Amino acid sequence: MQMLRRKKVMTWEDMKVKYLECREDMTSEREQEFINDCFSCYENE
Repeated sequence: MQMLRRKKVMTWEDMKVKYLECREDMTSEREQEFINDCFSCYENE
């Protein structure tokens, strides 16, 4: 029997904790992750 793992839904409050730095200070990889998380939050509203 395979258990399904649910991905934790990112919230705007989680974003404030995960991304403490300004976008200008992020590496391009980190900024892309930030953008993806923003879309995820928006879609889950």
